Amino acid sequence: MQMSVHGNALQLSSIAGSDTAATAHLWARSIRRAGHVPASHADVQVLLEGLLLTLQAIATTEPFRPADARPVGMRLAQPPFTGTRILSHTIAALTAAQQNSRSERWAAVIGEVAEAYAEAVQERALIQQEEILQAAVLVHDQQVAALQDQLRHQATHDPLTGLANRTLLHTVCAQLAAGSSAPLNVLVVDLDRLKAVNDQYGHPAGDEMLVATAQRLSSILLDGDIVARYGGDEFVIATCGFATPWEPAERVIDALRIPFELSVGQLEMTASIGVAQVPVGRRVDVHALIKDADSAMYSVKSTGGNGYRVFGCKPADAVHRI
Repeated sequence: MQMSVHGNALQLSSIAGSDTAATAHLWARSIRRAGHVPASHADVQVLLEGLLLTLQAIATTEPFRPADARPVGMRLAQPPFTGTRILSHTIAALTAAQQNSRSERWAAVIGEVAEAYAEAVQERALIQQEEILQAAVLVHDQQVAALQDQLRHQATHDPLTGLANRTLLHTVCAQLAAGSSAPLNVLVVDLDRLKAVNDQYGHPAGDEMLVATAQRLSSILLDGDIVARYGGDEFVIATCGFATPWEPAERVIDALRIPFELSVGQLEMTASIGVAQVPVGRRVDVHALIKDADSAMYSVKSTGGNGYRVFGCKPADAVHRI
C-alpha cells in the first residue's frame, strides 16, 4: 500500500514488522517538507523514532491503555514542530507503520495521538491569542500613559522653547521657598531687541533667538532652579543657589554676552533684568515676588535696557549696566 500526503513524496509500507527507523526517516522528511522545523533531519528522525517505539509498546502491552498515547500527541505540538501543522503527516506515517495483527489497537493509538495533538495545538493557539491580546492591551496602556505624559507636559511647558510655563513656575517657586535654607531669588529677563529681529529677519529668526536664549539660560541653572518663558520675549528664573541677588543676574549677563549663531547670521542680544529676593523663612507670595522683579526690570527698560536692577535698592545703585 502506498500513500501520498498533500503532494509530498511520503510513501510508507504498512506491512507487519515495518522498519521503525525507515518509517521515522520518511515521517521526518514529510514533516520538514510541510513547514519550518528548526532542527536537523537526523535529530527529528531520532525523536520520531523514539515516539514510534513508545506507541508500539503501548499497542502491544497488556492491559491495553490507548490513552497512554496522548503524551505523544502533545509532544508533537511542541518544539521543534511548533512552526508547522503536522497532523495529516503524522496520521499517514502512523497508519503506514501499523502492525496488521493488531490493526484495531493501532487505530485506537492513532486516534488518541491525533486527538491529543489537535487539543494541544488548539490550546497553544488560545495561549498565543491571549498573549497577543495582552500585548495589545499593554501597548494600548503604554500609549495612553505616553499621551497622558504628553498632555501633562503640554499643560506645564512652553511649546516653542520647552521651558516651564507660568503654571509650573509658580508651583516650583513655592516649593523652592518652602524647602530651601537659602534666599529665593526671582529674575525677570526681558530681551531688548527681539522686535527688531522679527522686523528685520522675520518671526522664524525671532523664534530661533527665543530658543537659543532659553538654552543659554537653562545652561546657567543650578540643581533645583527653574527657568520659564513667561511671555513673548520675557523669561523668569527662580533660584535658591545664591546668597545675593546680584550673583544670578551676573550669570545671566555672562550667558547673553556671547553673540548668537542663528540661521540668518550672527546676532547680538541684550536684556533688561529685574531681580527680587525673599529672605529665608519669610512667607512667599509668588505673584507679588514676580511683580517686584518685573517692576525692577521695567526700571531698567525705561532707561535704555541692557542692564539689571535689584528691587528695593537705592536709586544711586539701581541699575547695573551690562
